[in-house]
Amino acid sequence: MGRSRRQESAPKRAKNQAQTGKKRGVSQLSSCERHTPQPDEWPLKDQIRWAEWNLETMVAHPELVDASERLPKRKDLEIWLLDKRDELSLRQLARRFHGSIDSKSISSVRRSIERVEKRNPGTSKFVGLSKTEQRTVALMLSGVPPGI
Repeated sequence: MGRSRRQESAPKRAKNQAQTGKKRGVSQLSSCERHTPQPDEWPLKDQIRWAEWNLETMVAHPELVDASERLPKRKDLEIWLLDKRDELSLRQLARRFHGSIDSKSISSVRRSIERVEKRNPGTSKFVGLSKTEQRTVALMLSGVPPGI
């Protein structure tokens, strides 16, 4: 008896994957090496390094964390790192941090990722300081005491 059609195609499929370097179901954009930053954006490895450094500082030396830096919360940084560095899906992150995979927990994970991207100066979504904060910093740098 001959082999089934599926058994014959398995070696052929493996050969094609080896030649093209592609696997079925793997997005070309999900790989860290293929991340192409926007003109005002850092490479992904530098964004990851920024988040790891801030997370390590929060854990090892919490007294050094300055509230005026407006860093993301520890949980938000952990979620962002698991999403970008470890490439976990939103569903996996929702299960890990909220214990369920409903739309509420997935939205919470998505918002955590957005908060980090707004605070990370290397992303294209970086917000920076508000107008009042910019004015306060400018007054402080010019030597005017706050509250005037």
